[in-house]
Amino acid sequence: MTTIYGLFVDGRCLYVGKTKKKLKERNWKHKSDCYDKKKRSYEYLKYKTIRNELKIDKKQYYKQIKIQQIYSNVPENYAKIMEDFTINLYRDFG
Repeated sequence: MTTIYGLFVDGRCLYVGKTKKKLKERNWKHKSDCYDKKKRSYEYLKYKTIRNELKIDKKQYYKQIKIQQIYSNVPENYAKIMEDFTINLYRDFG
């Protein structure tokens, strides 16, 4: 089963994703990807936004960025559909 989750900053959704891992593990991976210049993901827009626009440094990450479960136990064959739905929902209605 899959979990649909969001990364939130000050109550606003910055990113929606899906995972089969525990959210704590997934958030650790986001932090690692955001601040490790050697990783290809370092240049992803979500991480540039965290570092450059929101000015959140590595030490502040867990204090500023909150990971929240939006949907749990999503069957694998519906995971992408639910992720896309959730992205559109947060984009349109914040």
